[in-house]
Amino acid sequence: MNSIQELEQQPAISTQIPILDFHQFTADQLLQAIQEVGCFYLKNCVPQNAIDQAFKNANGFFALPEAEKRQLAWKDGAALGYFYTKYNGDFREAFVFGEAVLTEQIDTDSSVAQQVHQHLADHPVFRDAVQQLFTACHDAGNRILKAIAIALNLPESYFCDRHPQQADYGLLHRYYEVFEPPQPGEARFEEHTDWGSLSLLFQDDNGGLEVCTNTGEWIAAPPLPNTPIVFIADVMQRWTNDKLPATKHRVLMPDNTCIPERYSLAFFLSPGDDTEIACIETCLDAGESPKYPPILTKEFYKQKTEDLAKRFNK
Repeated sequence: MNSIQELEQQPAISTQIPILDFHQFTADQLLQAIQEVGCFYLKNCVPQNAIDQAFKNANGFFALPEAEKRQLAWKDGAALGYFYTKYNGDFREAFVFGEAVLTEQIDTDSSVAQQVHQHLADHPVFRDAVQQLFTACHDAGNRILKAIAIALNLPESYFCDRHPQQADYGLLHRYYEVFEPPQPGEARFEEHTDWGSLSLLFQDDNGGLEVCTNTGEWIAAPPLPNTPIVFIADVMQRWTNDKLPATKHRVLMPDNTCIPERYSLAFFLSPGDDTEIACIETCLDAGESPKYPPILTKEFYKQKTEDLAKRFNK
């Protein structure tokens, strides 16, 4: 496991973050990467065509007229569709999708989900691109979950059995162009952790991503060709009694007068709504007690949503 590698005829890119190969990594390598840094790159885990088409169609979606995009805006508590924000120096817009809106028959009464489903049906190239990415990322995520289970001395299927594909979701991000120098400390996306179990993040060439290591040091996480960075998220931290801590990350503003737009694609693996998140016994040291009480995934997300709403409504 190297921290400086050359990726298939690309110039060598220096990074402190471990780089694993999807076809070769072991459970021990994965656990070592998480414990030493807190995250890792995973090359060769998603077909290049799926990445290219998803980025191309993300660009096309965000180029649509504002009025058309806002017809797909989040509402009625449905975390699907379009949203934009300029909260606290947070300059971005996004499109969120899940399996429910990618299938031929949508099984939900949510009006916004119905609209997103119809939009994707009306744009089959866009739908096929995000479907291909969604499926490839879910399969890659399952491979990672199996490795984590093995590393924690659990049955290989322990986490996969608790992560149905319908609980996953993807997110296309566009960060706005900025035409004025940023204020000190201003971020395109402020420091945060993700909510689920694992996240896979693909970046364009404009960079800006930083991660906080397990020692508390913020380091650059540059884009690598065809390679996502994998984060541990909140549910996995809770499950493992902080043995696998969620990765803090942020997107900073470059120190330029004119800052170009930036695109990223994220995929989030989540347990099913009625899955109980309780401390795994193999993650308890002798005499140690669980730090968190058992909770269902849907109740945990409800708490997180309420906390987020309080921040936005200050």
